[in-house]
Amino acid sequence: MEGTLDRLQLTGVLDGFRASRRSGVLHLARDGATKRVYFKDGRVVYANSDLGEDRLGELIVRSGRLKREELDLACKVREASQLRLGRTLVDLGYMSDGELDGHIKGQVEVIIRSVICWESGSFRTELNERPVDEDLQRSDISVENVVLDALRTIEDVESIRAGIGDLNGTLRFAKDSSWIDANLRLTPEEGFLLSRVDGAATALEIAQLSPMGENDTLRMICALVVAGVLVVERTSRLQVEAPPGVTRTSEPAPEPPRLETVKKDVEPELSPEAKQFRDDMYAKHATAHEVTYYKLLEVAPNASTDEIKAGYFKFARKLHPDHRAGLKIRDEDGVLADLYLAIKAAYEVLSSETERRRYDFSLEKLQMQKRSTVAVSEQATGKDDPASNDPVRTFDAKQMARLHYGNGQKYYAQENYHEAIAEFQDAVRLDGSNANYHRLLGFALAKNPRWRRRAEEHLLKVLESEHFDTDTMLALGELYEEGGMDTRARKMYEEALGMDPDNVRALEKLASTPRTTAMERLRGVLHRKKKV
Repeated sequence: MEGTLDRLQLTGVLDGFRASRRSGVLHLARDGATKRVYFKDGRVVYANSDLGEDRLGELIVRSGRLKREELDLACKVREASQLRLGRTLVDLGYMSDGELDGHIKGQVEVIIRSVICWESGSFRTELNERPVDEDLQRSDISVENVVLDALRTIEDVESIRAGIGDLNGTLRFAKDSSWIDANLRLTPEEGFLLSRVDGAATALEIAQLSPMGENDTLRMICALVVAGVLVVERTSRLQVEAPPGVTRTSEPAPEPPRLETVKKDVEPELSPEAKQFRDDMYAKHATAHEVTYYKLLEVAPNASTDEIKAGYFKFARKLHPDHRAGLKIRDEDGVLADLYLAIKAAYEVLSSETERRRYDFSLEKLQMQKRSTVAVSEQATGKDDPASNDPVRTFDAKQMARLHYGNGQKYYAQENYHEAIAEFQDAVRLDGSNANYHRLLGFALAKNPRWRRRAEEHLLKVLESEHFDTDTMLALGELYEEGGMDTRARKMYEEALGMDPDNVRALEKLASTPRTTAMERLRGVLHRKKKV
């Protein structure tokens, strides 16, 4: 099959592959550029492109993980060894297998995202049971999330309307709530929008009543429809079959007169369970915008990621339209929808390591401001504030850094390296001159091969001021040895032994590290045969 591309038409072609569960290649061409998306049993498993900007090496350089000169050397080695570029980067010690895997996944998603919004060009499908080598096939590509990412910034009104189809069609879910919660990376606004989908409202009705604005809401509806999360029922609700013997005319029949005796649409009688649920949720909504995110999800400030996720899902299931419908609870005033939006916002922050650290730091600053206010009040009145029994302390940046460093040491001792890294990073941010902060941050980062480069940066920072720090030298040596850089590792072990000739650890490491030169290692890469 082949044809030309129009607004968001490509998503229909992708759906065709998925629905038919076929294997093959989708060839896409526009303005001299060609990109290919590979399918296996209806799933996207790989993508590549002829454009230089989409090449794996260029994407890694743009991410800052690889230097231009390192890429140039790797390309030369690749030409001589006939290995793939990714394999060459690993063999040269520039990155680990795990890092390479993440970059390849990112490359596939970037290519798919770039073609989603093509409004011109051509496509051609090629059926093939083995569309791409098995070692390149991936099982972790979420087309739904890629489509959502691509369409969140779409501005063309005609494309948005084309993606939705019938604005007066009824919106309903194409995926169940458990699948959505487990697989999609939704924004709080998209979560709020989904809470308004009740199987009766049209796309236009939801957009017109949305507090986020009609255009932004229609854009989100378009993204969710095109991604296959929502579906639009395009059959008109006014079109009914004419009674026998009656010829339907083009003019609709006049409405019967409205009578005073017609019953108003009243809320059905609620069960005791439904009343209790409604009262609990309304009480929670009353304080939702006044309490911390931790209290909103009903978890402790030191809660684990799994505990935060469980707290979110507990309320997400309760507030889902299907659960409310089962209890016959309406939400005409939007209280339950607003509470869900607050719950979703809390989860978005606390489930992100970076955002959670920022949020926690803002809570610390707020607490310090309160204490400072109490101190001023006590000085002015000469009385203690009964609302606070805590001693008043004034924190500067270095004191805050020491607090984070102390917390990091506790996490590090517990082998909770993720939390330790977060604390050490805050300590370095607040006081970057302290070598101890860089040292332990480097040690913690070194526990994960994907963070080897960052660990090296912090350990080298330590040696700039602590020239005789043998522990840091040995840690760097081990880091290089794990990355396959034996020459660098031996150099570090030798420097540590020069500082401390009786250092047992340095002696053992030096004895176990082969004397392989960089040139010998490069020759080894060049002589490897290409895997078939």
